[in-house]
Amino acid sequence: MTKRIIFIASGVLLIADTVILTVNVAGFNTGIIIPAAAGLLLIAYSVFKIITNNAILIKNKKIKLTLTAMTTAAIISIITLELFISSATVRRKIPDDTKTMIILGAGLRKNRISPVLRRRLDTALPVMKAKPDMLVVVTGGKGATQEVTEAEEMKKYLAAAGVDPDRIVVENKSTSTKENLYFAMNILRENVSIKKNGIILVTNDFHMFRAKHLAVKAGFIPFGLPASTPLSIVINCHIREHLAIIKTFLLD
Repeated sequence: MTKRIIFIASGVLLIADTVILTVNVAGFNTGIIIPAAAGLLLIAYSVFKIITNNAILIKNKKIKLTLTAMTTAAIISIITLELFISSATVRRKIPDDTKTMIILGAGLRKNRISPVLRRRLDTALPVMKAKPDMLVVVTGGKGATQEVTEAEEMKKYLAAAGVDPDRIVVENKSTSTKENLYFAMNILRENVSIKKNGIILVTNDFHMFRAKHLAVKAGFIPFGLPASTPLSIVINCHIREHLAIIKTFLLD
């Protein structure tokens, strides 16, 4: 009975996590939905055991073997992807002659800079100020519920922080990381420097592995400048990113 109570309590906490983040922090996306789905499964399973006092399905050897194999595969997948994500956040020395930076969009919250996106911009600012001749591309279009584009709001934020607006190039059509980078490449295609000296790529730590992979496919030589992630949404961001990485390698 103790285990069932723990499962139910855990399920309630997972559902609460989804509700709190949806309302107050990060909007509504896959990484936010999954904890609630897992919580509902935990509660449903626990209630089933309490009512029947007999886990009939789990005693079936074939079902038990299948569930064990699926669980093992999921654990291996999670560990492997986390190793990839962690390895991509190790900073390489950025060559002094790298004169172009791309800051990837991360969504707006009520038409304003979200906490995740603010971390990216604040991480980029010291480098931008240290390199006054650096060209900066901000990327991100308009979401279904947004009245303004991410890129335009990013430019306003950087300009308010003291960056010369004339240094900032706006890419405001993209709706995904892949489009961020491919559309940015279209804008920078005639820039000889990016082909020889690479670019500084700014995004959050959890997102850097996939962003670098897509940057290389778009034709860039990326040097990552990872931003931290708000602690309240780290787990949700990693859940969503795991699914996005799998999608990227299977479909992109």
